[in-house]
Amino acid sequence: GGFLRTASAEFESDEKEEYRTAVLINAAGGGAADIASMLGESPFIPRLRRGQYLLFRRGSGDMLKHVLFQVPGPRGKGVLVTPTAWGNLMIGPNAETVEDPADSRTSREGLEEILTKARLTVPDLPVKQLMRDFAGIRAGIEGGDFYIEHSPVHPGAIHLGGIDSPGLTSAPAIARRVTGMIADVIGNLGPAEPYEQRRWFTGPVELAAMGDILPDTKRDSGDPERVVCRCEQVREAILQEAAGEAEAAGLRLGGSDAVKLRTRAGMGACQGQFCRPRVRDWLIRRNGTDAPKPVMGRLPSEIFSEFRKDLLDKAT
Repeated sequence: GGFLRTASAEFESDEKEEYRTAVLINAAGGGAADIASMLGESPFIPRLRRGQYLLFRRGSGDMLKHVLFQVPGPRGKGVLVTPTAWGNLMIGPNAETVEDPADSRTSREGLEEILTKARLTVPDLPVKQLMRDFAGIRAGIEGGDFYIEHSPVHPGAIHLGGIDSPGLTSAPAIARRVTGMIADVIGNLGPAEPYEQRRWFTGPVELAAMGDILPDTKRDSGDPERVVCRCEQVREAILQEAAGEAEAAGLRLGGSDAVKLRTRAGMGACQGQFCRPRVRDWLIRRNGTDAPKPVMGRLPSEIFSEFRKDLLDKAT
C-alpha cells in the first residue's frame, strides 16, 4: 500500500529480494534493455557508445568564451572544445560502439582521436595543462531516441530508453511526462513536495597564491581553517558544511568521490595526490571507525599518463 517515492539499498550477498509495486520506472540507461527483458519484453535494441574526454587544468578555459561544436555527423555532434564553469578546458567526446554499459575505459587511440579533432577547432590547445582523462557511456537505442512509453504487457511498467543528447537538459520535462504516466496507472499523486534548490558550497572564485595558503595546509586535523586540498583550496570547514547538508537530506559522505563532487577537493591539477589521504582521514574521523572503509575514486589512467608524457616530450 502507498507509493514509494525514493529508495536506495546496498546488497552485500547473493540472496534474492522480492518487491511488489504498482509502478516500475525503467530508467536504467545502458541496462534498460536488460530490465525490460526481465519482464519478457524487448521494446528497443540498445546502441551503446563510449565517449572519451580530456580535461585541462583550471584557468585553461579562459581562452574561450563559448562552447565550440563541430559540424554534426551521423554519430553525434562530434568533438567539442568547451570552457567549464570553473575555468577548465575540456575536449571530447568521440563515439565508439561498445557492448558493456560499464566499459568506461579510455584508450590511447581514443585520446589521440579527441586531441587531433579538437585541434581542427582550436589548433593551440595548451597540452602542458592536461590533467586527466575520463569516459562515459551514451545509452542510445536503434531507430531513434527518447523512447518513453508504457509497457504494452505490464501497464504499470514505464520504459525510458535512448535518452540521448540533450538528455540532461530534457530531464525536467521527462520527469513531468513520466509523472503524468504514473498518474494514468495509480491516479493523482497529489501536490509535489517543496523543492529547495541546492547551492554551491564553494563558487568559481579566483584562487589565492599557493604560497599564501601553504601555512594553512599545516594546521592540525580538526581545524576548520586547515586546507585539505591545495589545488582547489578547500578547507575542512567546507567539508563539514557539505557533510551537514548531506546528512540533513538523509545521506552520508562515504567516499572521496562524494566529497569531491560536493566540494571539489580532488578536482585540481594533482588529481587528489595531495588531498586523498587527508579526505580519507577526515571521513574516518567524521563517520567513525565502525563506518565502512571510505571508497576512493580512481586516478588518471596509466594510458593517460603515458599519453601526456609523450605529448610533453614532443613539446620540448
